[in-house]
Order: sequence, then structure tokens, then C-alpha cells
Amino acid sequence: MKPKTGSSPTAVRSNLRSWRLAWLTALQIALLLLQWVPSAQAVEFVGGSKPIAAEIAYLIDPDGSMGIREISSEQLSRSFTKLHAPRGMGHVRGSVWVRVTVPESSWSGKTLWLQVATPTVDEARLYIPDESGKYVLSKVAASHDPVAQRDVPYRSIVFKLLNISQNSYTAYLRLKSDDAMVIGPKIWMPEDFVEHIATDQFVMGVYAAIHVLTALGFLGLWQRRKLAIYPLIALFVVSSLALLMITEGYFLHFIAPEHSGSINHLKLMSWIVSHTVLIAVVYEVLRKSETTINTIKNHFIAVSIMMLVTIVLINENNLSMAIKLYRIGALASLAWLAGLLAQRQKEDERIKNALIIMIGILFVGSAIRYARDMGWLPSTTLTDNAFYFAFGAFPVLLYKNIVDQYDETQKTIAQVLAREMTRAKTSEQQLETVVQQRTAALNEALQVSAAALEVRRRFIEEQRQFFATVSHELRTPLSVIDAAAMNLQHDLRSEDEAARLRCGRIRRSVDQLSILIKNCFDVDRQLIGNRESRYEEIQALALVFEAYDAARVVSTSHQIELNINDLPEKLTCDPELTRLALRTLAINAVKYTQPGTRVEIAGRREDDDVILEVKDEGAGVSEKELPRLFERFYRGENSIGVPGTGMGLPLAREMVEAQQGTLTVESSQGKGFTARIRLSQKNKLQVLGEK
Repeated sequence: MKPKTGSSPTAVRSNLRSWRLAWLTALQIALLLLQWVPSAQAVEFVGGSKPIAAEIAYLIDPDGSMGIREISSEQLSRSFTKLHAPRGMGHVRGSVWVRVTVPESSWSGKTLWLQVATPTVDEARLYIPDESGKYVLSKVAASHDPVAQRDVPYRSIVFKLLNISQNSYTAYLRLKSDDAMVIGPKIWMPEDFVEHIATDQFVMGVYAAIHVLTALGFLGLWQRRKLAIYPLIALFVVSSLALLMITEGYFLHFIAPEHSGSINHLKLMSWIVSHTVLIAVVYEVLRKSETTINTIKNHFIAVSIMMLVTIVLINENNLSMAIKLYRIGALASLAWLAGLLAQRQKEDERIKNALIIMIGILFVGSAIRYARDMGWLPSTTLTDNAFYFAFGAFPVLLYKNIVDQYDETQKTIAQVLAREMTRAKTSEQQLETVVQQRTAALNEALQVSAAALEVRRRFIEEQRQFFATVSHELRTPLSVIDAAAMNLQHDLRSEDEAARLRCGRIRRSVDQLSILIKNCFDVDRQLIGNRESRYEEIQALALVFEAYDAARVVSTSHQIELNINDLPEKLTCDPELTRLALRTLAINAVKYTQPGTRVEIAGRREDDDVILEVKDEGAGVSEKELPRLFERFYRGENSIGVPGTGMGLPLAREMVEAQQGTLTVESSQGKGFTARIRLSQKNKLQVLGEK
């Protein structure tokens, strides 16, 4: 079958898998049907791999007390019931006698094989007539005997009937078993039975191959999707195959021909394992529901108790009761699991519905097999093979269902990915449009910024020229005034001390005005942020004395003190920037405090840092004003009436930070003011050494 044009690869693979799995299922059904043979009623032998027509009759011995002499008597011969087809006898406490009669034919002097159809027989005794016509025990066999030691190495018991007489030939079988028995022995020509064995082995091989391939398929799904349910189903498939092989005798035939243990023990153990794994599969499907999980746990506890009771009965050699208990319990458990799955509506519907159908098939197949074994249903092709068909169809159909679901999921994912790709392409196109628009806007903004920067550059240049002109125009008359005051001071006689003092005050005022002009109009100080620091090693004491002299020029009435006992001899810094910053702090201390106030200029070493401090005992600054002291042109409340521009502290901080230092202030209303410069020496010494 060719896929339709335009079908996706996933759909093609799904169709191929579906047809392949459907073919495997059909092949399995066909091979199971090959096991059917005509009923053992009296029909003429026509050749081929078919059993010889024989007359089969049976008699149940309830307490197993009858012997061959009593059974073969003419009085009891009429008590035998003819068997026209294999029949389930259920659990017989005593034994079942089977009479096999080969009619008059051409079998005289030949060897025929008598097959006991029941695969699990605890004891099979064969009685054949001797030369005098008296029946004697010929052979004893059991299902647990090693296959290699049997008359014919086959999965079920086969006796060789030697030297068949020309007349009608009759043999008796006495069968005993703890399990339910199905009576239906067959008479074979050896060559026909060998051909039958070949067909039987071929059917078993294909059946086992289907199970193995299905288990490998589930393991492949587990490797791809990493869901715990897949290895559990694979384990169930393998355990189901093991149950089949043990129940029908294939385990002894193919795997352990020398094994001599009880087949019923192995069969019960395989039942327990496969049923436990099935409960685990249902648990994995329904584990999202806490209520369901508790129910499954209680169910598992009940099943475990049943298993323990079964094991106890096995240990006490009460196999018959153990098998009855477990078969009925397994059927009840299967029905309960199917009902539990049917009640849950929130789980994965596809897997859940598939499990309901599959467990239903298992239940029906097991129930039909149990009814046949108990004799409630006749032995037919359907009743004989329903159990194995159910266990074979369960994994195959479940695998097909899961693969179909996986393909649908992959198809859905592909559709979602296609939609997302389309959406992504649309979003990409929209994004490209937005990017183009934003790029155009950014280019326009860059052009505006470039024009603004050009305006700012011209403004700064004009500002430099303005500052230079104003500074020059102001310094020129101050220089004339300072020179005139100095000449006047020299020309005055020493007797006119008052006039000399006034000239000195004029000169100090000129120095103060010069400093103010430098602070306000010096271009280098206005552009301090663009200046690269120039580190040198200088005398720290000279720096402090310069600040002291600057403060003394501004005021002679303040008590200016030096605290330099811990001041290091050398200091690595930018001399110009540090000198300007410290002088600004010292001048501010005398400017903004009352005459006569104490001002202290101090210096000390702390680890790798040098601390320079200026303290005063003035009115201080309020807490709300402290954060604003370093704003340009900001002046506090205590600066009213004091000349200034509000540029001193901001410029001083910039000078210090240009050297990777810090300038901090501490103050509170009415408790003075402290300005502290901290300059690190460690990195500065390294930079200076590199230079």
C-alpha cells in the first residue's frame, strides 16, 4: 500500500507501523489456529501429520483406590464415558482412568506413540496387555521428569506402544495432577508426530519472537521518552512469555531438559511475577491521583496476602488448593484493575482506554481457559487458545496503541513547531521593521546629540575664554593695589604703626580676593574632571603648613592649631590637587566660624592610608543639609552674609577623587564640622615606582 501523495514522513511511518503490527497480530492468530487438530473421535486415518483415529473413554476414580484389575474388568468397562473431544476435568482429588483403543487396522507389529495431552501431570501410569491379555504396568512418567529421560523428548508426556497386535489394541492410563486436567490423549505414527513437533516448535518460535520484539519495542520507547511505564510493560511481556513456556511445558523442552522440579511451582511463581508487574503498570498510569494510589496500594497488599497464602500452601504440598486460590484471585484482581481504570477520567485517555481493553482481554482469556479446565466449556480452538491469544494480543495491541499515540504527539509537536516558526518569522519581520524604525530614530537622536555636543563644546570654549578674561581683568587691579600697599608699607615710618597695620590688612584682603578669584575663575579647576593626576612624593608637613598659612591669611583672630605628631614624613599624591583641596577646607573652616573659634588641622597614618583632617568648633551643619554640601553652587543656612560661590567643597571632592581618594564630612547642629581626606598610598607607590 503506497502512502498518499503529500503525506508527512511521520504519517507514513505511522501507517507502516500500524500495518506491520496488524500483520503480526494476524500472523499470531493464524499460527495459533494451526495448533488446532480434529477431535479425537473415531474417524478414518487419511495420512499427514494428524493423530490416528482411536476410541477414547474415561472414568473418574474419586479416591484413587481402584486398581488396573478392577478397572479392566467387564463390569466397569461399561462405566467408562466415551470422549469425542478433549475435555476439562477440573481439579480431581483422586485419579482419572483413560482407556485408549486402537481399532483393527494395519498397525500390527508397528510402534505407535501415545501422547498425554495434559502438559502438567504429576503422575501418568501406562498399563498394556501382556501375551496372556493381562494388563500390567508398563511405564510411569510425570511432567516434572527431565525431558531427556522420557520415551520421547517432548514438552508433554509421550509413551511408546510397541508391537501393536493385528486385532483391536487397548491401553489404560491412570492420571493424577494437583492442577486442573484436560483429557485428550492422541495416538501418532512416529513420523507424523515428528512433523507435528516441527510445526509445534515453529508456532512457539514465532510466538516467542513476537513477544521478544514487542518487549524490545517498549524498551526502545523507554530509551526515547524515559517513561517508567515502558520497561514495566516490557517486563510484563517477558513474564507472560515465561508463563506460557512453563505452563505448556516449553520451559522443560527447550531451556531446562535436565530439570526435575515441580512444574506447578514454576507456574505459580511466573503467575505471581506477571500479575505483580501488571499492577505496577496500572500504578504507573494512575500515580498522579493520590486517592487512586492509596487504593492500588491496598489492592497490592491484598494481592500480596493472597500470594503469601499461596506460597504457604505450596510449602505444605497443597498445590491443588494453591492453584485454585491464585487462579480465582488473579481473575478478581484483573476485573478490579479494569474497573479502577474505567473510573478514572483525568488520566491519559489513550493509554487508559487501551489498558482497559487489554486487561479486559486478559480477563476474558483467563476466564475462558479456567472454564475449559474446569469442564464448564467444551475444548475447542477458541477455548484452548484464548488464554495465550490474550497474553499475546495484550502487548502487541498496547504497543501499537502507544506508538500511534507517540506518532500523534510527534505530529502535534510538528504542527506546533510549524505554527511557532511561522509566528517567529512574522515576529522577526515585525522586529526588523521596529529595529529599522528605532535605528532611524537613534541616528536622528545621534545627530541631535552631536549638534548638542558641538554647541556644548563651543560653550565650554567660550566659557574658558570668559573665565580667562574675567580672571585677568580682576587680577590686574588687585596686583596694582597689592603693589601700592606694599610700597606704602615700606615708605611709612616705623612710628606710624597703625598705618602699617592697615596696609598689611589691605594686602591680606588682596590675597583673599586672589584666592577667591582662583577658586571661581581658574579654568583648570573648573575642568578638574578632565585632568590626569600627576603623582609625586612630597613633604607632608609642607602641605599642612601651606593650608595653615592660607587660613591664617583669611583670619588672624581664630585659634588655628596643628596636630601633626602622627603625620608621616612623605606623602605620595598629586601635589597641586591635594594642596588646593586642603587649603579650601582650611579656608572654609575660618570663613564659616566665629572669630576666636578653635580650628585644628591634623594628619596621621592609618594602615596604607594617610588621613588629612580639618576640624572646627563652629555652629555645624544640620543633618538635612549634609547630603547637599557637595552640590555645585549650594550654600547652607550658616553661610548667609559670608561671601562665597558654593563651589569650594564640590571642587575639593573632585580633586581628591581624581587621585582615587575620598573626601567625607561629619557634622551636627551646634557641634562643629569635620572634613576628612583619605588618600591611599599602596597603589600610588606602585604607580610612582613604575614611572
